[in-house]
Amino acid sequence: MSGLFSITGLASGLDTKAIIDAIMAQERLGVDRLQAKVDLTKKKQQALTDIKGRVATLQQRIFDLTLSSKVNARSATSTDTSVLTATASSTAAKGTFNVEVKQLATATTATSTTPIGGEINAAVALDQAGFATDPTDGTFTINGFTVTIADVTSDTLQNVVDAINDPGVAYGGVTAQVGIGVTAAIVNDDAARPNVLQLTAAAGEEIQLGAVGDTSNFLTVAKLLGVDATSTQTGGTLSQGDSTAGNDATISSIDVSDTRRSDTYTFSYNAGTNVLTLTRTGDGATDTVTLVGLAAGVSSTLDFDALDVSITVTALNADGEPADDIGSFLDTKTIITTATSQSQGNLGSLLTTEALADANFDTALNAASGSFTINGKTIAWQDTEALTTIISRINSAGAGVVAAYDSVQDALTLSSTTTGSQLITMADVAGNFLAATKLTAAGAQTAGANAVFTIDTVDGGANLFNSSNTVSSIVPGVTLSLKKLGTTQVTVAQDTSTTVTAVKAFVDQYNSAMDLIRQKTKYDSETKKAEILLGDSSVRLVQSRLRTLVTDEFYGATADDEYKSLMDVGVTSGAIGSAVGTTDDLVVDTAKLTAALEDDPDAVELMFKGFTNSIDWPAGDGAGSIVDVAGSPSREHRSGDYEITSVDLLNGTVSLSGTFTPSGSGVSEDLTTVIVTAGESTSTMIPGMTLTVDAVITAGTDTITVTLDTLGVAHRVNDYLSDLIGVEGLFASRREASDDQIESLNDQIDAFEERLVLRRAALENKFKGLETALTGLQQQSLALQAQLARIMASGNTNQ
Repeated sequence: MSGLFSITGLASGLDTKAIIDAIMAQERLGVDRLQAKVDLTKKKQQALTDIKGRVATLQQRIFDLTLSSKVNARSATSTDTSVLTATASSTAAKGTFNVEVKQLATATTATSTTPIGGEINAAVALDQAGFATDPTDGTFTINGFTVTIADVTSDTLQNVVDAINDPGVAYGGVTAQVGIGVTAAIVNDDAARPNVLQLTAAAGEEIQLGAVGDTSNFLTVAKLLGVDATSTQTGGTLSQGDSTAGNDATISSIDVSDTRRSDTYTFSYNAGTNVLTLTRTGDGATDTVTLVGLAAGVSSTLDFDALDVSITVTALNADGEPADDIGSFLDTKTIITTATSQSQGNLGSLLTTEALADANFDTALNAASGSFTINGKTIAWQDTEALTTIISRINSAGAGVVAAYDSVQDALTLSSTTTGSQLITMADVAGNFLAATKLTAAGAQTAGANAVFTIDTVDGGANLFNSSNTVSSIVPGVTLSLKKLGTTQVTVAQDTSTTVTAVKAFVDQYNSAMDLIRQKTKYDSETKKAEILLGDSSVRLVQSRLRTLVTDEFYGATADDEYKSLMDVGVTSGAIGSAVGTTDDLVVDTAKLTAALEDDPDAVELMFKGFTNSIDWPAGDGAGSIVDVAGSPSREHRSGDYEITSVDLLNGTVSLSGTFTPSGSGVSEDLTTVIVTAGESTSTMIPGMTLTVDAVITAGTDTITVTLDTLGVAHRVNDYLSDLIGVEGLFASRREASDDQIESLNDQIDAFEERLVLRRAALENKFKGLETALTGLQQQSLALQAQLARIMASGNTNQ
């Protein structure tokens, strides 16, 4: 805008900007009216979107009522759910049966028969010895005494063992403090290889490993940290000291579980009282146990000052047979307990994150790459890849197994993802990966087991077998999930609660959708305010149609049908005589619905989801290639005609195309075109129907007439709502129309805005011209005034 109009006109004295703004404000009213129409259309669009959302949820709820699993459900209960749980489909027969679970199904496993990693090398530097994790320099603690490793790049495992066994003396860069009180040794693993580190305490002493101040990870790397020490007991057999009647007796199998104590005990037996007495010499503490039934021997356990001692007493006569009396004896023995800690797993093991070529295999790989199969799936490998990569590849190959590495056993394991006695099939194709991981060696696989159980109503209670713990093929419609061995009773009954819940969910959503429609279409006579969709005939039609559908009888109902409508099973709009305005919503009489389900669940199911039709096909009278029709349409819930046109493709096949024309005023719909070999059948053209083509192809058209016989209330409501919210339904067409209207209005607004810009420019030019003209007149006036003044002044001079 010109600066001329930012202030009052210089020549005219007018506020030209205010005048132009006032004129433009009046002319902008047209834009405001168009924008108001846009806003109103968007509000209507949003209201329709809200209603569509409620209706879409309603369609989901009514669809549930077209399923037998919802309207004719069965429940299956087990008296002992720890033995098994059970479920039942709508096809299950009601009744009771007993189940005994004798064996659970297990999965087949394959495990490396021996460790797959090489043994530890105690003679080389620790960081090269074959540990799964490299040891670090520093100190670690045993029984509070320090062992120091100076340099893992030169110190060896043998240096560590020697330093512990000879404390105070340096072996390489390894030293141990005097007083450590344990001896160390490298002992054999399960494969008879020196591959386990063992620490043994002095007699009667304990082993305490690690301390907060440790700076080396050696105890962790050696798989010792956190491992409980075990104890062994020595002391021999206690024999009788005073025998009578030629009898002999021994006390043997003395098992001491305490890991710290070594004590001397006196054992004495009094035949008169049949009492065995143990006395510890250290403090004179005693404990006794009464022995009963000594003829064949007795095993008793004594809790003697927190020292568990399991004692077996055996009495023998002179002939070596069990005796009735073992006489009396007195003997003394020292029970010595020795604590030992050893690696939980092998020291030398496979390096799972290193390249296979450097992973320390016990059996070396014989190639740089290769492949193997598991259950028919091929898995490739490269020796530059780590075992963890190969494990992941196996697990994602769909081979029906789960692979894992057991770091304690140094083994690769494969577990079948299914149970049963089937073995895992596997073989090396190229290279020797499976052989190197020792999965193909004899004894690597432990076959899974089939479940074994009995059902008293099946095969006279004979043993039944199943490869899975989920049994779904023995009792029709019933699935058993076996949990543990035992017996239980399973009862199959009508599940009324599932149906009641589904019906209530539908009714609640119906009321919600209808309430929203009422809100969006109402008129408040007090406030004189109309809601956004007041008078919208299509929304009112939806409301009316829904009311009709939920109150109508199911299509094809006869006088013999006890339950014809929702009202008959307790779904109504309120009690008869209810006040006006209180019957807009549906209500559920739970007791009536439950009673109907218990009385005749099949009749209730028919009312909700019944669907039957009949086919009229004049065999041999058609002009096309179809020679046989089986089944009936499973998706089309209307009567009408299928017209199938056959076109000979001249290569032994026929192209079938066609339309479905519903009876009455319905619009024809195209069918999927299919290619069929002469003499063969197709079931993809019309879902639910199988069409068979003649061996001799004939070009022409066959007509198949379908007549709808019955259609349940839920199907009718579902079909209507599905069409309503579909891509060609009311809401979609209204959305498209409103989008077009908004686009048109916005185009008009844009054009109007362009005209307003031109109008303002024109007004500015006019006022600018006015100011220019006034300025010229003012200048002329001033010139005239000056001339007159000169004339007047000249006249006065002449006087």
